[in-house]
Amino acid sequence: MKVIDLSSLAPPDVIEPLSFDDVLTQIRSNYITACTNAGRGDLVAAIDYPAEPAAILCEVAAYREMVLRARINDAARARMLAYATGADLDHIGAGEGVERLTLSPADETAIPPVPAVMEQDDPYRYRIQLARQAITTAGPTGSYVYHARSADARVRDVSVDAPAFARRELTPEQRTAAGLPADSIVLDVVRDAGLSNPMPGDVAVTVLSIEEGGVASQDLIDHVSDALSADDIRPLTDRPRVRAASILHYTIEATLTLKPGPDPEPVRQAAIAAAWAMAEQYSELEEVLPLSAVYAALHQPGVIAVTLTSPTQDLAPGVGGAAWCDGVEVSCG
Repeated sequence: MKVIDLSSLAPPDVIEPLSFDDVLTQIRSNYITACTNAGRGDLVAAIDYPAEPAAILCEVAAYREMVLRARINDAARARMLAYATGADLDHIGAGEGVERLTLSPADETAIPPVPAVMEQDDPYRYRIQLARQAITTAGPTGSYVYHARSADARVRDVSVDAPAFARRELTPEQRTAAGLPADSIVLDVVRDAGLSNPMPGDVAVTVLSIEEGGVASQDLIDHVSDALSADDIRPLTDRPRVRAASILHYTIEATLTLKPGPDPEPVRQAAIAAAWAMAEQYSELEEVLPLSAVYAALHQPGVIAVTLTSPTQDLAPGVGGAAWCDGVEVSCG
């Protein structure tokens, strides 16, 4: 089952574009019609003067209608998976049987009390999308991803792969020489999916953690492995093999040439913030970080040129890997 990219969806028609000027024009037109029908055409000219009570009331009415229409838009968004946040998203998840995970429980005995730290909206939203793929024991990728993500709130991303094998054709003489039964099957590993000693039925499940450095701890790997091995989740012939992601560490080091101005620091800080945001965007499993994205992030308004020291090429973490930024150092030349 395909997972739809919610960000690629066109804005829904039920969400109305809002324009104060358009609403004010409509209300003024209604006012003119009402005055004319009441035989008070003498009051019409008053709305052309901003200080007149009629003009002020038209603007107040337009503002109140804008507030109401905006509230209707917000209510519509709150019922859509792509836009819902907070408690609204919790209710959508409840309809799919998906609860928000707890990163750390509340501590009511602490002074002051410590609230629970809950799963953020975006990963929770993605799990809700995957929920229907979990209703199977046929072993599709989406089912493994959903159950792995739902096993522990520390899971940031999951990739699923499987080794491939090819049957080796042997002559009777070769079977005899190797001491193999006549009806035996010999398989060669065509692709190991990053597993050591892969066997038919193996499923390679790679886990990227939200914890510092992205490396999943053994405790997290055990949690995910236990969840995927449950009898009501694991297909009978599958053997999930959970592993931590391999991390490709890098730093961003650059020098900016700026347009003449009073203070370069705001531009430098904007470039640093954009670089961190870009690094976050490209930190998912098996996501290639193109060098062009680094340049684009650093090239903020006010920057004439970017001299990039690190990285020097596209970063491809490969199967089961993720690029992880350890730091951003930006100076102004």
